[in-house]
Amino acid sequence: MVLYIIFSSRSYNHIFTFLIKAIQLIGSTSASILGALEPLTAVLIGVYVFNEKITFWLVIGIVFILFGVLLIVLKDYIDKLFKI
Repeated sequence: MVLYIIFSSRSYNHIFTFLIKAIQLIGSTSASILGALEPLTAVLIGVYVFNEKITFWLVIGIVFILFGVLLIVLKDYIDKLFKI
């Protein structure tokens, strides 16, 4: 249990460090878009590496993720279109 806590906190620190570097290199919007795609990456790894089955609800979740990322990408265009 102690090893789990040590390794999980260290890996979390590395992930946080990579996030800060990503924000510095590509900007906060691009980093948030890539962060929003993490669940999709996890699904693809699960399907291809661990031979998980793609279910209807999994596909619905993927569609919601892609729709959310699309809204982030098109935010400025949507604001101009509806003059919000």
